[in-house]
Amino acid sequence: MYSHNKFNIKGFTPVGDQLKAIDVLVENTKVNIYIDLSNILFAFRNIDLEIDFLKLNTYLDDRYRPYKIIYFTPNIKSNLNMLSKLLIEKNNVEVVLKEIYNENSKVKANCDVEIAHRITRDLDFDLVDTLILVSGDGDFVTVLDYANKLGKKALSVAVTKKSCSILIKRRNYLKYFLLTDIKGLILKDENFENEKPPIET
Repeated sequence: MYSHNKFNIKGFTPVGDQLKAIDVLVENTKVNIYIDLSNILFAFRNIDLEIDFLKLNTYLDDRYRPYKIIYFTPNIKSNLNMLSKLLIEKNNVEVVLKEIYNENSKVKANCDVEIAHRITRDLDFDLVDTLILVSGDGDFVTVLDYANKLGKKALSVAVTKKSCSILIKRRNYLKYFLLTDIKGLILKDENFENEKPPIET
């Protein structure tokens, strides 16, 4: 499991106390992680950074030991290429594809309904004790509220403070952290130009 105090990475701000509190939250529970791939991609692109989903998956898998890590994505070749290695190498990774369609000359491929439906199903069938939603989208607060009402634990993960909805921040029961706080661990190497992030061993 990652220990954030061991890392000394350019651009990385330790958030050890906050993440330790989250570790306690998820300890000895059945964890599922639900990732809104498009939301995360666009939020990183808005700050001119590129995420490495293999690194993100490794981080989440090592830290939270989830039963399932579920990626929700439009059925786009570039997205599938990014996830193909994960599907081959990781037994607990699942990909849910959303059919793309055109409406009023605009491409539609929002996965919100699929994410909310899957979380609700997993809650109703008691398949998850702690859900981790990797998305800063405030549209999901209703399903997070539902999880809290059932006595389940919930965690939201956004990219930046700006991309994290005020609706998420207002929920006192809901813990969240930002991927920019651990960017030294999950960005593509090109983001660091010619300098590789040093890691103490």
